[in-house]
Amino acid sequence: MIRLEVGANSDKGKLRINNEDAFCVEQDRVFFIVADGMGGHQAGEVASTLAVDEISRLLAPLADGQITLKDLEMVVEEANKIVYQKSIEDPSLYGMGTTVVVSVIREGRLLLAHVGDSRAYMLTQKGLKRLTNDHSLVFQLISQGEISEEEARLHPRANTISRALGINPAVEVETKEIAYSGELLILCTDGLTDMLKDEEIEKVLMEQADDLQEACDILVKEANEAGGRDNITIIAVRPARSHLNV
Repeated sequence: MIRLEVGANSDKGKLRINNEDAFCVEQDRVFFIVADGMGGHQAGEVASTLAVDEISRLLAPLADGQITLKDLEMVVEEANKIVYQKSIEDPSLYGMGTTVVVSVIREGRLLLAHVGDSRAYMLTQKGLKRLTNDHSLVFQLISQGEISEEEARLHPRANTISRALGINPAVEVETKEIAYSGELLILCTDGLTDMLKDEEIEKVLMEQADDLQEACDILVKEANEAGGRDNITIIAVRPARSHLNV
């Protein structure tokens, strides 16, 4: 079993009444989930919590074995069906949805699945590396060379996502498997990345490398100080130093 060091924090931010983010830290089975809900009233909270709970439930028996990217994709697709079904059964929840990013750590490899604009990063010797591409309007514009990263942060439709869990009966899940040798892994919602540049996030992670919980707490504090316009959630995880030295 991989022994881990983990930090996590979730905050409603400065402007939101409630926190529509949800997350899961499953250290025993070595998987992690972050979700950012959307919808009127408290529907966003319902969507993100339901997605995290269902993915956790479906992933738990698989994570004990040789899980594949296809397994991970199918788990997220099934969670999408459950969130969607709930939204059409309850008129007060109609149209709710959520982003999601899921990671599963194995010896020598990292499995990722995501929908929406919540992100996964890895802190390498060369700096902070983004592992996921946002499913959003502004990311499409960046990819087409129409706007820069900085312009995207200020774009009036910066929070318009092109893909979300629970909006439609089926969803396209983006998956990735990469080589992994114990780097620091970050999962977060856009409440962090909209407020802080990647360079600012990297600086805190480098300065607080010995205390992941402190790093998460500082990042949430700095995102709030920068405006805190949205809910903020972050998970930081890496294999314990003692594990790497075995």
